[in-house]
Amino acid sequence: VALPLELFGDGNCTVEYNTIQCGWDGGDCVVDGFPDCRTDNPALIGDGNCTLGYNTTSCGFDGGDCMGSYPLCNARNRSQIGDDYCNTGYWGYYGDDYYDDDYYPSDDLDNLNTEECGWDDGDCIIPGYPDCHVQFPLNFFGDTNCDEAYNTPECGYDGGDCI
Repeated sequence: VALPLELFGDGNCTVEYNTIQCGWDGGDCVVDGFPDCRTDNPALIGDGNCTLGYNTTSCGFDGGDCMGSYPLCNARNRSQIGDDYCNTGYWGYYGDDYYDDDYYPSDDLDNLNTEECGWDDGDCIIPGYPDCHVQFPLNFFGDTNCDEAYNTPECGYDGGDCI
């Protein structure tokens, strides 16, 4: 089905014309100030909401919407960064946000315990052990059981549990 030509270059981004051959819909799909940002909805760039798909350097971190302190933090809910709770994103059987044997994705957008997210703006850093970066930092550390993931010099050998 052919689209009417009056949709081409009409000031609105028409997805079907958003190709290099059509000059990104005659420029309608090009974001002002970000010529290398390719989007089907330019209005989302710089609208005040961080849209993860546009949190790229070519889109200016969604026109600045995703800048904050951690522009490369690919999180679904950025308002949880630094909320005094270590958000690992892994919801366990009891809804406890720390352990689930069957669900352990590496691309979990609710996991803020990453370098890009500043270890959840410090919420996931174990006091006294700033270089101890483990998946579940506050749940098993120093609990009188030697947990292998924490048995490192950076983690103080599980806060002394492994000594």
